[in-house]
Amino acid sequence: MARELKRKYRHTVRFTEDEYNQIHADMASIDCLSTAKYIRLKVLGTKRTPSISAEPDIKVSRGVRNQINQLTKQISRLGSNYNQIVTKYNTSCNAVKKNGDPVISTKATYWYMQRLAEITEQVKDKQEQIINLISNL
Repeated sequence: MARELKRKYRHTVRFTEDEYNQIHADMASIDCLSTAKYIRLKVLGTKRTPSISAEPDIKVSRGVRNQINQLTKQISRLGSNYNQIVTKYNTSCNAVKKNGDPVISTKATYWYMQRLAEITEQVKDKQEQIINLISNL
């Protein structure tokens, strides 16, 4: 089922400035942040794009959605940093010097674990901010 939903075709459309402004005004009126979703909604109708509705259950301001999107991006970046640190650590753990001693030291291991703990706390903080934004709706 997930394969059915994957969008692999792309089409470029050009708009005049007035058309572009009208699209973004309409998007704001239904609180839709994605131009692609909006255009699919208009072209295909609401039955084929259930993720967008002209009357959402909860009205969320564009500013709150932007804040949530920014926090989500920050969490994603932190996750990327986390993965890079784990990969570097794992690579270092398997490396050995010519004499057979491990390349990574206890001090380096501590640094890696400390950095991962810091990133984990930052992710928790961002998640808490998102939860607070949503709970205040």
